[in-house]
Amino acid sequence: MSSDSELIKNQNSSALPIITFDLDGVLCNPIFGLNLGINNSPLDPEAESLPANIPPIWLRLLWDTIRFEFRRPISGAVQALTQLRANYSLILVTGRRTSPSSWMRRHGMDKYFDAIIWNSTSDKSPHYKLLTLNRIQPLAHIEDDPRTADLLAYYGHRVILRDWPSSRTAKIHSSVQRIPTLQSLLAGSKDLLSSHDDSSYS
Repeated sequence: MSSDSELIKNQNSSALPIITFDLDGVLCNPIFGLNLGINNSPLDPEAESLPANIPPIWLRLLWDTIRFEFRRPISGAVQALTQLRANYSLILVTGRRTSPSSWMRRHGMDKYFDAIIWNSTSDKSPHYKLLTLNRIQPLAHIEDDPRTADLLAYYGHRVILRDWPSSRTAKIHSSVQRIPTLQSLLAGSKDLLSSHDDSSYS
């Protein structure tokens, strides 16, 4: 387990298929319920990843506290985690550059995850998530950012996009499955987590 993650469970869940979750926009509600931080502009999947401009740790801690600590969970998040935890090993993969563990504990979500992983690399969030999922090889990843979802799907990962009004016009890989709410994931989890399409765009 690398320095950018925390092991939550000591139990052996290796026999269970893994589902990875993004945090903000998937489990953590955006400010005023408006997810304005997502990016609809696609990346060139063959282009080299450019390093991120990373502020010093004290500024990251201050900024992430201001941005995230007072947000609320998305409706249905705990219900979804409770149901999925029975059959899957859950791992959080967030693009945040500081640990979200205090927020997760405050809202009773940490107990559902075998690991919490945040970005301590020099990569920007989409490529950091790609490298992380390449290592973990989950059955599926739940994401809210169309650009990240498109990149992950291009490289063969099964992605379920938690759709927002601001992302409905995004052109993304056709294998990405869109859901309007986490309740939709529960309603169709067997189909959503078993189907996987080929490489084309819609």
